[in-house]
Amino acid sequence: MFSKSVVFLRFHGTFVIILGCAMSIAATIGHLKAAGPLAVLGQDVAGYVGLMQAYILIAVIGLSMWGATMRTRSLRLWHLCGVLAHLPAFVLTLMFWNWMVDNGIPTAAIYMHGSFIVAETCFFFFGQIPIKGERRMATDPR
Repeated sequence: MFSKSVVFLRFHGTFVIILGCAMSIAATIGHLKAAGPLAVLGQDVAGYVGLMQAYILIAVIGLSMWGATMRTRSLRLWHLCGVLAHLPAFVLTLMFWNWMVDNGIPTAAIYMHGSFIVAETCFFFFGQIPIKGERRMATDPR
């Protein structure tokens, strides 16, 4: 049985791996065919390069979070990594909110980034505390 902290890091890691790969594919389609939700990338090579770097980096962070659950005793640093992975996108979405709304860009990402920031922050501060009645196994990586 794994701790809630391990389960959440694995869920979060899996989520960002899948999302990073899916968004890389969407960005490539947008760049090569000027189609799809990222069609603007057909005319913006610098935007395409920057987004590809960001999407691949978030997938690598997800892989690292997954790997940490198998090797590390304390996962606090990895929960902080989860917060920091979402913080720039969250702040930039807030900074450019009006521009995004005016240009019809979906702003639902703010809720996803905000939710993961809140959840990872809670696990950072409270994830290491055993829940009443919870047994810690010898193989528990906490």
